[in-house]
Amino acid sequence: MHKKLITTIAAGILVLAACGSDSNDDANSTDAGGSASVTEADDGASSTDAGSSASGPQAEVADEAIASAKENGIDLDADCVNELASQLSDEDAQAMLDAGPDGEAELSDEGTAIGTQFLGCAGNDEIIDALIVELQKSGQEFDEDCVRDGLQDLDLAELAASAAGEGGTPEEVINAVFSCFNPGS
Repeated sequence: MHKKLITTIAAGILVLAACGSDSNDDANSTDAGGSASVTEADDGASSTDAGSSASGPQAEVADEAIASAKENGIDLDADCVNELASQLSDEDAQAMLDAGPDGEAELSDEGTAIGTQFLGCAGNDEIIDALIVELQKSGQEFDEDCVRDGLQDLDLAELAASAAGEGGTPEEVINAVFSCFNPGS
């Protein structure tokens, strides 16, 4: 689910940090990298049903989104996720469920837009923590405090949602953390 989006953003940060960034140029830093996907973990989690507005496959998507995010160290607000999931068409919700944890769901434009908003149901600190974990997995040396400081004032969920349709890392994220990397390592 969100892991692919976070992994894509982390990978984009690393590539541009390692190679140098032309972020001051007027060139776009987002590449066409495929469609956004919203896939969920296959182990169901229970979300709070109090006030849940999602039902049917939408409720399953909400439960799986919450479980998948939790596996990646991100706690999503259940009411927020349920509200978003309730807006999915039956077809989009079922496509997300059918895709499984590693699949690419073929979604309508509206389904893609809704799915990318799930990350907005988490706090910025949790998203930063997940990005740090992905960056650490790369083996590239970076200053963790610098990355945290650079990202703290950005609305990462909004930036990730806007970048998902474009398939790239938001330029604001790259600009905020570019100086935190040691490309020669």
